[in-house]
Amino acid sequence: MRLDTRVNLTMENVREQPATQVEGPRAVGRARRLLRWALVTLAVGASLATVAAVLSRWGWVFELTSHFRVQYACVLTVAGGLIWVTRGWQRAALPAVLAIFNLGVVTPDLLSRPPAVVATQATSRLVLCNVYKDNSTPQRVVEFVRASDADLVLLLETNDQWDEAVASLRADYPYYEHVPNSASWAVTFLSRYPIHDWQRHYWSGTRMPYVTGSVEIDGRSLAFVLAHPISPTNQDASNYRNAQLRELGKRSAAQAGPRMLVGDLNVSPWSPYFQDLLETSGLRDSRTGRGIQASWPAPLPGFRIPIDHCLVSSDISVHARRLGPRVGSDHLPVILDFSLTP
Repeated sequence: MRLDTRVNLTMENVREQPATQVEGPRAVGRARRLLRWALVTLAVGASLATVAAVLSRWGWVFELTSHFRVQYACVLTVAGGLIWVTRGWQRAALPAVLAIFNLGVVTPDLLSRPPAVVATQATSRLVLCNVYKDNSTPQRVVEFVRASDADLVLLLETNDQWDEAVASLRADYPYYEHVPNSASWAVTFLSRYPIHDWQRHYWSGTRMPYVTGSVEIDGRSLAFVLAHPISPTNQDASNYRNAQLRELGKRSAAQAGPRMLVGDLNVSPWSPYFQDLLETSGLRDSRTGRGIQASWPAPLPGFRIPIDHCLVSSDISVHARRLGPRVGSDHLPVILDFSLTP
């Protein structure tokens, strides 16, 4: 009787224990498998996107993948490191190599030394901002522009509802030009320097404008091209955007003296079509050596890419370049301090 009692008690204990002693290890096991699955999925996705970016000239989808090099580098570095710890270095080798490859692409933005400048030179300040035509807080843009103490201000997408907001800035800027557009292609340029040779140009078969002209700074002329090419949301739009970039490059190259190409160009520095633009225009990216400076989309910091550009000729010294605060737009403003090389 005593032996049977002990056996019965032992069996009851076994039946009572699985919920606490067995379920715990099972939950840990499931969590580990889920973690491994998530890491592998992230690593595979970022790896495929990295390969696709190399094929950017093959189609618009491939080119879209070229814009997120920083994100790929971060994902592959973290996922590769965790895979190394959990599954061994052999499985982490490919993510590590691709992480290094992406880092190599963006390294010039971080480590290149900008051209030396004369610190005592008087500088001018330019502000570029795609204000977003449906921005419901234009006053934030106005307050930012006033606080920036900019000498030159380029505002994009300033459609009819922006008339009053822009008008309130004109007291601070004696020189003003505006190209209206009811869609997303209006251009507003405010300047403390005289504006000369203001010309509107329209892309073939459209009412989408871009602008050329010059400003006079201390008796010297600074030529500019102000532009907002179309977003590459499909193959036809991508082809058209690329044609626009080619035209902008040629137009800028034809200008004499110090010159700038400024705008929301809807292309990142890691696209081959941006590199084509630099080569055609003979300009350099004012951002190089000053960090990534990703300006869009403003509400999603982890996904931002740099598509708002200030390209300058070699006879322009860039003293500083940075991003401004959020102003209710899906873009962050760009602030550029520069001078004309003596």
